[in-house]
Amino acid sequence: MNEQPIALNDYRSTMQHAALCFLQNHQAEHLSGDTKLTDRAVQHLIQVLDVPVFLAAELVQQALDQLHKSSKAQRIAITARMDALSVLITDNLTGDVALIPRRILPERFLAVAYSHVTPNH
Repeated sequence: MNEQPIALNDYRSTMQHAALCFLQNHQAEHLSGDTKLTDRAVQHLIQVLDVPVFLAAELVQQALDQLHKSSKAQRIAITARMDALSVLITDNLTGDVALIPRRILPERFLAVAYSHVTPNH
């Protein structure tokens, strides 16, 4: 049986992706900024996937950076409406849409949101 050697970059990217998946699957179990999630991810790579100790922490940190970059994307979108009394708010992750009275939303939120308005056609 001829096994082809795995390129180092492929191995690293595959293990980093595994770390990212672990972080995404378990982040709801921890508070933001909690180092226990990072520690668990490192231990997962070491114990389950046999990643060397020196490499596991580095890969988890890179995956954590990647996770933070992707979570900074705008999650909520405001859709303009003709009615000045309410706004449509869309959750970009789930696609849920809610009609919210403007009077209960903070003015700062509305000012920032309307600077990024998605026109409603």
